[in-house]
Amino acid sequence: MDTKTLTAADIDAMEAGTELDRIVAEKVMGYSMYHYDKDYKDACYWMLIDSEGDSVEWKPNYRDIEHKTEAEAWAACPKFSTDIAAAFEVLDKVSKNYRLWFANLRMHGMEKEDGTQVETWVADLTGEPRKVASAPTPALAICRAALKASIS
Repeated sequence: MDTKTLTAADIDAMEAGTELDRIVAEKVMGYSMYHYDKDYKDACYWMLIDSEGDSVEWKPNYRDIEHKTEAEAWAACPKFSTDIAAAFEVLDKVSKNYRLWFANLRMHGMEKEDGTQVETWVADLTGEPRKVASAPTPALAICRAALKASIS
């Protein structure tokens, strides 16, 4: 997906998963990929870093966060769209970077045409401009609202 031309409608259609996690990591959290390739081939590695240049991963042995491929390094990306604790890290970043505050996260029960009930979570970020998003899970609603803030 071309993230340079994301619209609110594109974001509302995004499903939870690794693609959305990566977009949130880059656009909202300021994560990027660091590739060390200045030495001999066996010493080269990939690492996912935050906006301060620190590794996103933490392990006691620093070598354990040096990955052989970019795909392996992206696999260490937090699961923002499915893990509520990671989603709350997104809220913290949004409040600092976009001057939006987490107003509320609420669940609505809706009845579909076939009579079945479905839960919808709504994340409401207040500020200028206010960003609201809904989704089947609270983590996904938070990610959608934060991503909307990053494109405005």
